[in-house]
Amino acid sequence: MGRFAAGSLDGLLELTAAWRPDVVVGGALSFSAGLVAAHLGVPFVQHAVDMGEPRMIDLAAAAELAPELQRLGLRSMPEPDLFIDVCPPSLRRADAQPAELMRYIPISTQGAVEPWMYAKGERRRVLVTAGSRVTPEFDLDILSGLAEKVSSLDMELLIAAPQKVVSELPHLPEEIRVGWLPLDVLAPTCDLLVHHAGGNTMLTGMANGVPQVVVPYLPYVVDYSTRLRDSGAAEMLLPGEDSPENIADARERVLDDPEYTRKAAEIRTEMRSLPTPAAVLGKVESLVG
Repeated sequence: MGRFAAGSLDGLLELTAAWRPDVVVGGALSFSAGLVAAHLGVPFVQHAVDMGEPRMIDLAAAAELAPELQRLGLRSMPEPDLFIDVCPPSLRRADAQPAELMRYIPISTQGAVEPWMYAKGERRRVLVTAGSRVTPEFDLDILSGLAEKVSSLDMELLIAAPQKVVSELPHLPEEIRVGWLPLDVLAPTCDLLVHHAGGNTMLTGMANGVPQVVVPYLPYVVDYSTRLRDSGAAEMLLPGEDSPENIADARERVLDDPEYTRKAAEIRTEMRSLPTPAAVLGKVESLVG
C-alpha cells in the first residue's frame, strides 16, 4: 500500500496544484491522501472502509513512504483532522482511535437486477463470495475452494463472482447461480454468508442482520473476523481449518442455532442507529474555514 501511495502521489500533487481542494478525504489505506493534504495545508479526513486496519499496516506504509515524507518536509504520516468509522461501536477495537461514527451503506457495482433476487424459495439461501476483485491471477483459488466445499450442501447456493472468472471456476451443479450478483440486493434475502472476510462483504452482512461463516485468508483480517465471531453473529475458520467437513459443520451450527441470527439482528439495529452519511457530511464541511 505504501508503494501504491508513492506511485500515485505525483499525479495527485499535479492535480491539486491546478485544482485546489478545500479538504482531502481518503480511505484508511489511501496513504497518499494525508500527504497531499499536509502539502496543501488543508484538512485531512480519513474514512474507514472496513472494521479497522491493524496498526502494523500504518507503520509499514510510513516506513515505505520515508523518501516521500522527506521530500515533502514531513517527519511522520499526517494524522487526520477527522476520522470517520463505519464499524459499529460494540465491535470496535479496544484501542481504536477517536472517531465520528457513521452508518455503513451497502453498495454494489451496478447491473441488471432480476425479480428472483428479491425473493427466495423454501430452501435456505446461502451466498458464497471471495470479493469483487477476483481475477484468474488473484484469489481465484480461494473462491474456487469455497465454491467446491459448499456446493454439495442442501440449500439454495449463490456464488458471487466477477463475470470474467465464471468460466474458470470448477464444474458446479446447474442449479447453482454463479456470476455477478448484487450483494446489497441479495443480502437481505440470505440466511448465511460464507466468505473470505472481506471488509465490505462482512459489513454488508452485518448491516442486513445476516449470520456469517468467515475464513480470513489474509493475516490482517483475522483481528476483525475474531471480533465478529466473538460477538456471536458468526463462525470463523482459520486457513487450514476450512475443509469441506468443517465448513459444513460451521454452516449447520449457524443455520440451526437461532442465537446467531439474533446476534446478527442486534448488530444490524446498532448500525442503523448511527448517523447517515448525509448527517456526517456536515462534520466534514465544518473543517473548512
